[in-house]
Amino acid sequence: MLMVRYLLGTVFILLSYTAIAQGDLTPVSDPTELKQGIEKMAQNTSTIQASFTQNKYLSILSNKLVSNGSLYFKKPQHVKWAYEKPYEYVIVLDGKQISISDEGKVNTFDVSSSKVFQQVNSLIVSSVRGDILQEDQFNISYFKSGASYVAKLVPKDANIKEYLSEIEVHFNKEDFSVDQLLMIEPSGDYTDITFNNKKLNQSLSDGVFSVQ
Repeated sequence: MLMVRYLLGTVFILLSYTAIAQGDLTPVSDPTELKQGIEKMAQNTSTIQASFTQNKYLSILSNKLVSNGSLYFKKPQHVKWAYEKPYEYVIVLDGKQISISDEGKVNTFDVSSSKVFQQVNSLIVSSVRGDILQEDQFNISYFKSGASYVAKLVPKDANIKEYLSEIEVHFNKEDFSVDQLLMIEPSGDYTDITFNNKKLNQSLSDGVFSVQ
């Protein structure tokens, strides 16, 4: 259980994103068209490549923690988060294993060994490819703001709620791809990750997802 808590804590610290101060949100009264657009986008996207800037806000620190890196996704469940500055840290998922490389030291966890690992794997993959809107797992509210649609998700599962009080997914209004994700921790700490230079459906070899 200690290892499960460590992994969950590490993943959620690294995978939280979007600023809380985001302007006015207008509720979407009928989200049917929005959900259909998001579902179609997720179905039609085979690969994603993007760069990101992450700002981590902790109540105990006066300054934010800034990191930069690259994100890779390939259907069905290959995901790689590569933190490049100010330190090297990589998380790779393939549906069967979660591998974490911390400056060259690799730890691998079997997803099937724990229900919590399975939930973490599903949450990360779904967040990246945009089909996280699972009403059996979350209470969901829909909004629009500027160039984005926003889905606010409150976890139902007790294991997830221990680390996350709310998730916000920001979808681009033009193509419904994920621009930002916000994961707010119960303490009020949060992380802001902004995606840039997104490339969809371009060739991506399996070798990209190796861990060294």
